[in-house]
Amino acid sequence: MVHKLALLSLLDSAGVDVALSPRTATADGVMRFVRGDVAAVATFLESDAEVLELEVEQGSPADNSLVRDLKLPKGVLIGAIVRDGKPQIARGRSRLRGRDHVVAFATPDSVREVHRLLTCDD
Repeated sequence: MVHKLALLSLLDSAGVDVALSPRTATADGVMRFVRGDVAAVATFLESDAEVLELEVEQGSPADNSLVRDLKLPKGVLIGAIVRDGKPQIARGRSRLRGRDHVVAFATPDSVREVHRLLTCDD
């Protein structure tokens, strides 16, 4: 557990692979609240990227679309799709359906567009 984020660089040299930060865990909870209709969100200790889990809403731009046709912003990668509780690696040829859960890696400035594509909100 790391309380001082300034010490993170020491962890790698000490051979520590994983570190938990109460500050980062709290930030993740706040981000989930701020992001709205997001099932889960996680931030990385030394990166601007976020991991989002969102549900594809029926009737959204992503519903019944191939991943490659979504015109995702530059800072977004869809890594996995969970359909009927079964995870699968997302590919360009993967077709999204309403009620799928999508795990996306996104920069903070691209989250709003990801949300727009996967939901019916304007």
